[in-house]
Amino acid sequence: MNILELTLRERSLNYVNKFIVEPMDEEYQFSNTEIKHLADIVCVALENVKSNQQLASDFGHYTKDWAMDWHWIAHHINSDYYNIKQSQYIYEHDGPSAVVYKSLTKCHSLDCLRLYLTDYNNIRSEPRNFILSDLISNGSNLDKNISEYKPVIGISDFGFYEYHPYDDPNEEKVIGHYYENSFIFTRYDWSRWDEDKKRYIVIKSPPTKIRKEIEGMIKITITDDDGNIIYPNNLSNKK
Repeated sequence: MNILELTLRERSLNYVNKFIVEPMDEEYQFSNTEIKHLADIVCVALENVKSNQQLASDFGHYTKDWAMDWHWIAHHINSDYYNIKQSQYIYEHDGPSAVVYKSLTKCHSLDCLRLYLTDYNNIRSEPRNFILSDLISNGSNLDKNISEYKPVIGISDFGFYEYHPYDDPNEEKVIGHYYENSFIFTRYDWSRWDEDKKRYIVIKSPPTKIRKEIEGMIKITITDDDGNIIYPNNLSNKK
């Protein structure tokens, strides 16, 4: 079974284990009943497309623990699930050989930039292109160390970092947790990367099936003033 084939229940349990239970293992031991309830919360949230704020609130009300950064957890669950659903759509419509890329926003983790950009020293550089089936084979990074990370469909936890609040060097540094904001898209051969706009732009209109059929039915006939056909039949013979 690959990463796209998990049921919603299996996926929800995996999110709970990877984002809540395992990280809090040293501080709190969740019972099987609590894990089940947390997975139920995730299932309902994903089925009803709840926002990060709504899911975070549901976690907080159930656990009564408002010190936990539930918004960070909710963000990564929703982002990962978005990429799963997007990849399922691409797979169904363009097949496993579809060329895809991950669009990055507000990403400052070098580990993330190395995975998904052609030039990790330039945040505006073109994204690396991947074959969808390769990303499917890479599975998930949620059970790996950062040194073992591969390009994947879902999101990854790139750990903690120090920063100056408000980018003010006079402010004392604090510890933050990287938010991964990467979203998977199809890379079409009729587009090219525009570094200034930081996105792919159309270089020629893609021919649609309907357009091809219409063009195939169009027949042009040119006649002279007397009604004689000069195109297509006689144009090449005209002196």
